[in-house]
Amino acid sequence: MTWKRTVVPVLVAAGVLLTGCNQNGWIEGAGAPATPSDAAGLAAFLKDGTASIRSAHLELEVDAAGNSIKGSGDETLKDGKAEAFDLTETIPGVGDIRVLLVDGQTYVQLPAGLNPSDKPWLLISADSTNPIVQQLATSLQSVTSSSSLDQYTAFTEAATVKVVGPEQVDGADATHYALTVDVTKLPNDTPGRSDLLSAGLVKLPVDLWVDDHGRPVKVSEELTVQGQKVTTLVTLGNFDEDVTITAPPADQVATG
Repeated sequence: MTWKRTVVPVLVAAGVLLTGCNQNGWIEGAGAPATPSDAAGLAAFLKDGTASIRSAHLELEVDAAGNSIKGSGDETLKDGKAEAFDLTETIPGVGDIRVLLVDGQTYVQLPAGLNPSDKPWLLISADSTNPIVQQLATSLQSVTSSSSLDQYTAFTEAATVKVVGPEQVDGADATHYALTVDVTKLPNDTPGRSDLLSAGLVKLPVDLWVDDHGRPVKVSEELTVQGQKVTTLVTLGNFDEDVTITAPPADQVATG
């Protein structure tokens, strides 16, 4: 799971003027919403667009070293930050791993061969005396932080951007941006930042699709980590649908 700690958190970015934009950094077309074309404009657009989102559905695909991980799940948000999420990932040769974040607590459901307890769920804590739980706590910290949509604004402010043009994502209108993130300009507490810098990754190319409401609907990236090519694709949708996420029953959770 070490490489995954590096890849999953790094999903977005933006910045740089494009020819044809006006002095406010927006491209305007007749009868169409203004499209931000510089870092400041895109950051503001994303901040406004994500602040009011109550829930979202996530689809994730990661390919690395010939292995393909697929995941999907739902999350609830407030002011752009994840309050709860329920994500299941399928890892070849390992099986399904389900992660729940509820009321500030993280729970994980592992395949039987990896579960060190006799209960189906583990409460993840860095203070655990169980080495497997300790390792999971470190690995899942970045995943938990990365589920918040307000990270897109921070990444935008640390990047350069080129407007590729209008495209459709799952049948909906969106604008495609080609971004280059300067990892050194990300806030020090950005999930995955230290891992990327340790791996010598200073510039991070990312493609980002944003809909007309300022919501990120698709993100893709391709990079090389420790000599291995890694590609990531994330799609977001089903915004503001009713989502209920609850903690597993206490008698099904192992602690310690």
